[in-house]
Amino acid sequence: DWGALGARFLFAGDPFQLPPVGLTPSLGDRIEADKAGKPIRGYSTENIYTLAGIDRFDLEEAPNLEGSWIHRLTTNYRSGRSVVELFSRSRYQSGVTSAKGNDEHDITLGGEQLSAVNLFTFPAYLPTDEEKRSEHLPASAIIESGVSSVHVLSAVMAVRLALMLATQNAGKRVIIVCPYNKQVRLCESLLEPFNERHPKQGEPGEVRMVEVASVHRYQGGEAEVVIFLLNPSASKGNNEGQMVIGKVALFNDPHLINVGISRAKDVVILLAPEDNMARADYLGYHLMDDVMTREVTDGLDVAWTTCVELEPKLFGRAGLTDRIAVLPLRHMDVLRTQESQQAGNDLVVMHNKSNLNLIVLRDLLMEGIEQHEGKEAGTEA
Repeated sequence: DWGALGARFLFAGDPFQLPPVGLTPSLGDRIEADKAGKPIRGYSTENIYTLAGIDRFDLEEAPNLEGSWIHRLTTNYRSGRSVVELFSRSRYQSGVTSAKGNDEHDITLGGEQLSAVNLFTFPAYLPTDEEKRSEHLPASAIIESGVSSVHVLSAVMAVRLALMLATQNAGKRVIIVCPYNKQVRLCESLLEPFNERHPKQGEPGEVRMVEVASVHRYQGGEAEVVIFLLNPSASKGNNEGQMVIGKVALFNDPHLINVGISRAKDVVILLAPEDNMARADYLGYHLMDDVMTREVTDGLDVAWTTCVELEPKLFGRAGLTDRIAVLPLRHMDVLRTQESQQAGNDLVVMHNKSNLNLIVLRDLLMEGIEQHEGKEAGTEA
């Protein structure tokens, strides 16, 4: 009995952000256990909030701690109104409001002001075993890489978008956050030529480097612009080559999505797979079914853009997938690279389950960026 001990405890934190990292069961394991009616117990699935029974933001006291009370912090001082309302409505029963109270910002892309919340989509699919053994995969294929996954097309789109935002909004902090470390490293490799020339902390009005981090690493961080790259994992579940999103743990984790969105001060860009993929009957697609719904986004500053609409804005023309070759690592790679160049590819990505090599034949990511950098720096382009 806590009262008999004369003890007082104060627990401070947010049960709806990322829980402690441990040997936790996958989302698929939890789904199967729930279907079987068997709870999964143990140190790896419990934390102070689950033990106390705190599973909603609007609770006045912890159900499993008699005599306890909860003091809720209901004002967000980081983000604009629409960003706050997006995660407040979907995770906090609309109990959190923005101290800023509006969506005023000066972030632009191609001379046009961005909405506070943006959903940009990209195609993605799971290749069959036969396709994986072929000499060529499309850039939209999900590549297995050890226990993680890589999606080349979305990485190229995210990096190009980040480069344009960083150079067109000098002095602003732009970061790409991803659920998987392999995707982080792919983005870092693509950004290396640009980041070598720019500081992380620059002078006011100076173009800054583009940062990349996993969502877990960036919890607690903030940036004016957050590009939340939700690359799907190489889930084994599929339906005629379509991905079953609901069984993918990190990509579909509400805690992770909540953290990724709430890092943005002015603008959040959700770069996510197109919503025409198969869904698991049990869970669905958390981003689409629980966050980017009409009920949640009603009255907010939100914009939707498809890959077909986005490619010309980013690259000046459509057909991005035709400019990228994804090849398995094998012998005679030099010859195959020459063949890719003759086929009109600008970027070659060679991969196996442990390595990912980039060969840049023509830098499609930096086209026009150097000229804009020169203008921002006040020099001749």
